[in-house]
Amino acid sequence: MTAITIAFLAVVLTASEFAYSQLWQDIYVTEARIGIADLKKKQNEILGILTALRSGFEDHQQKQNDILSEMQKKLDYIENNLQGAVNNIQDSLQDECSEGSHNCTDYEACTDKFVHFTCTCLSGFARDGSRCEDVDECAQGKDECSPLATCRNSVGSYSCSCNPPFEGDGRTCEFPCRSPAKVLEGLGCVKFVQESKTFEEMNATCHQAGGRLLQNFSYEHLQEVVRAFGIGGIWIGVHEGKWLESGLPLQEELWTEGSRESDPSRRNGLCGGIDRVPSSLYKVSQRKCSERWWGYCQFVTPQK
Repeated sequence: MTAITIAFLAVVLTASEFAYSQLWQDIYVTEARIGIADLKKKQNEILGILTALRSGFEDHQQKQNDILSEMQKKLDYIENNLQGAVNNIQDSLQDECSEGSHNCTDYEACTDKFVHFTCTCLSGFARDGSRCEDVDECAQGKDECSPLATCRNSVGSYSCSCNPPFEGDGRTCEFPCRSPAKVLEGLGCVKFVQESKTFEEMNATCHQAGGRLLQNFSYEHLQEVVRAFGIGGIWIGVHEGKWLESGLPLQEELWTEGSRESDPSRRNGLCGGIDRVPSSLYKVSQRKCSERWWGYCQFVTPQK
């Protein structure tokens, strides 16, 4: 190889190394530029995130400040109105009923509540709008008077008084069975009227005294009456073979033999009285109603 060739090859090699070196230098520069661009992009992203965080923090801080401000306002309101609230609580704990500071009327009962009080109508009164009006128990049938008593209304109440001749507290009225009247079992109070009267006159006498002619009894009752008073020839409440009050036929066992008429028409215009029969027993016989006999009045307290 000649010196020229060797020199040429050296030049070529040197040029190739330079080119190769320049190529890598360009590559390094390009990569560096790309890396810087990426870094700047990342930096911008980070800055964006930081900006967003800062903005969000500022918003959060503002909301927090708003909340704190609102709470402060409420605290200020409570502080400013605390005394008023305390006064209201004290007022609510007051017993207006005991202190007499309520506005209930004389016809109302005051009831204390935790807050304020209530007014309730007293017994015997009923609310009519804003007022308590008297209830007329007698007119409305709300009384507890006996049927033998008179009810009288009063403001907020009523009273019962027995009608003569009955006696009692007005809620219970009974005939005063005093001697010579006697209380007989199953018959009530029976009084012997020792005055000669016709049947109608004796019946009126018993009614005027608050009773009736003795009636609606059994054979055993009849004997008890006679044993109690020991007298015959007495009017009882039998007219034309029937009990005056119920209208039912008299039991056959009560008739005397001569008065036991099977034909009711045979009893027209006749009235019944207790008389002695030949066997020394007492039974019911028929007499003309115009005859004058003594009588038995019966006083039975009617049930309500």
